[in-house]
Amino acid sequence: MSKIKNHLVYQFKISLYEIEPCIWRRIQVPAKYSFWDLHVAIQDAVGWLDYQAMGLRIVNAGKSKYYDAAISNFEQAKRYYEKAGLEPVWLETVEKVMNNHARKHSFMPGFKRVVAGKGPSTEPSFIERAKTRWRK
Repeated sequence: MSKIKNHLVYQFKISLYEIEPCIWRRIQVPAKYSFWDLHVAIQDAVGWLDYQAMGLRIVNAGKSKYYDAAISNFEQAKRYYEKAGLEPVWLETVEKVMNNHARKHSFMPGFKRVVAGKGPSTEPSFIERAKTRWRK
C-alpha cells in the first residue's frame, strides 16, 4: 500500500501458476476500486478479454440471433486457454456447455467445430438462412 498524490493505492503482483516461464504483472489500483474494478484491472494486465464469459452469457440467455458471436467468443477463449497452458479449464467449459446446452441445435454444430479445432463454419448462420427463406 502506498500513497500517490494523497490518494490511497494498493499494489498487487499477479502471477499465473503452472506456466513456464513464470508470467507475472504488477499493478496498482486506487483503494476505492470495487472487486469488479479489480477483476477488470487484472484481466487487462494479463491480456484477457473475458471471451468465455461473454459466450456463456449469450448461450445461457438463449439469444439465438447472437449465437455466431458466442461461437466466436468461445473460439477466442479456446485459443487463449491453449496459449496459457490451461487446457483443463477449457475442457471444463466444454463439458459445462455440452451438458447444459445440447438441445440448442442452432448453436451446437458451430460450438462442436470450435471444440474440434476446425474454426468457424463457412455455412450461413441460422439467421442468414431464415432471412433468405423470408425473402422468397
